[in-house]
Amino acid sequence: DRTDILVVNEHELMAMGAGAVPASIRALGIPRVVTTLGARGATVVTRSDIGYLPALAVPVVDTTGAGDTVCGALAASIDAGEDVFAAAARAVVAGSLATTRVGARTAMPTLEQLERAITRDI
Repeated sequence: DRTDILVVNEHELMAMGAGAVPASIRALGIPRVVTTLGARGATVVTRSDIGYLPALAVPVVDTTGAGDTVCGALAASIDAGEDVFAAAARAVVAGSLATTRVGARTAMPTLEQLERAITRDI
């Protein structure tokens, strides 16, 4: 009951006993749940809304660190005042970009690279 936002991948969500159905996610009692879906993007389930955020179609080289990139971009965007849906949308783009290079930390996009990707000027 101290969790405000939970970020999990779909396998972790299932291991918690919640299915992909929003009602089962809401039954966890967590106000905002972001579920990463790999190349399919992510979903956001809040107490009142649901959102699907598609990933960018990019050539995948290495997925190491993509989840960490999503979490970092999500946290930074929320800290900057974005709501969870806008923050998760940015985070999914950042995570997508992180898969286009080898490594974890070295593959994380810069803010400039993220902004270019968001405006589709990759």
